[in-house]
Amino acid sequence: MPGLYFLGLTWQYTRGSALIGWVKDDAEFIAEQIAAYQESKARPSAATPVGGATSAEARSSERM
Repeated sequence: MPGLYFLGLTWQYTRGSALIGWVKDDAEFIAEQIAAYQESKARPSAATPVGGATSAEARSSERM
């Protein structure tokens, strides 16, 4: 499920995933993934809505 993350599982990202001394590497990786996910949600989608005009069609119709 997007937006759901776990930490401390065996071999999650690195060999030391479940060890307190090395879990920081996994925590850093997960923090980067969360930041990227949040950034992607904040950006407007570049996808064309169903039934919408493509960008070339939209530009040509704006000129007329």
